[in-house]
Amino acid sequence: MKKEKRLNEAVFSVTKSDIEKINSYSLKPLSEEEVFVFSVILCDNEIDRDFERFSVESLKALKELFKGVTGIFDHSMRAENQTARIFDTELITDKERTTSAGEPYTYLKAHCYMLRNEKNKSLIAEIEAGIKREVSVSCSVKRAVCSVCKAENSSCSHRPGTQVEGRLCHRILYDAVDAYEWSFVAVPAQKGARVTKQFGKTEESKRGEKSVTDILKKLGEQKGETVLDAFETAQLKSYIATLERAAADGEHYKSSLMKKALSLSAVRLPKMDTAVFKTVLESLPAKDLEALVKGFADEDGLDFAPQLIPEAKTASPDNSGFRI
Repeated sequence: MKKEKRLNEAVFSVTKSDIEKINSYSLKPLSEEEVFVFSVILCDNEIDRDFERFSVESLKALKELFKGVTGIFDHSMRAENQTARIFDTELITDKERTTSAGEPYTYLKAHCYMLRNEKNKSLIAEIEAGIKREVSVSCSVKRAVCSVCKAENSSCSHRPGTQVEGRLCHRILYDAVDAYEWSFVAVPAQKGARVTKQFGKTEESKRGEKSVTDILKKLGEQKGETVLDAFETAQLKSYIATLERAAADGEHYKSSLMKKALSLSAVRLPKMDTAVFKTVLESLPAKDLEALVKGFADEDGLDFAPQLIPEAKTASPDNSGFRI
């Protein structure tokens, strides 16, 4: 899933403790002068524009999962798009603020760093000027629970965004299992932005076909390089694996049809060159092979005949009547 949030208290001074945490991710020791640090609010427990909200339990899990996660642009997963890295996180509860679901407002805040170099110079200036403010996170959860009936992973008839008995129906996200990346986004809270989610097996089985259709459509519509996010990549890999298994089964079935067709042709077309006929069979699709085998087998009611048919043995005469 991807959620857009704003930078908060964007720039702050680097402390000795910060440098120690930053250096736990760097291969060489970095000094305070070499890094630029800032904070972002990654996600919270408020109902969002997709009519979903993180449970506090999920936020606690994401607090650990997002440590060390890289920051990129527009979820474009290319190495050159890596701009920053989270070196610390904290979960903050604002007791004076209540969410629309009636809970104390709780949000996940991340502290990030990037190098002060020529490449990042303009980006740092844009962050300091408040131009680069919004970020979007990509993560994975196991369960999405209906706020009305507590059914999991869209297994009920309640539609998120509708009013049920005077309350807004939404999904509560539980059991966060992975944090993929966080990105600077060009347009915050874009109305038509695509949301990618990953739930448990029940949801995957329901959404898998639609997800693959969307991915294939995306690949067909975009020109040049197309970048897939982590969930799209996993879905496409699963789809390809399914196709490979189906192809292997199809080849096995076609091979058995060819063997049967060759055996039957030895009886029906004894003068046919077997090697030539095999070449013809190899060019036929399985559907045509099935028709050919059926045609050979249906003639005179013959289902299958070996190449050599032994002569019927004449019954030996019964001489028991002449025994003395």
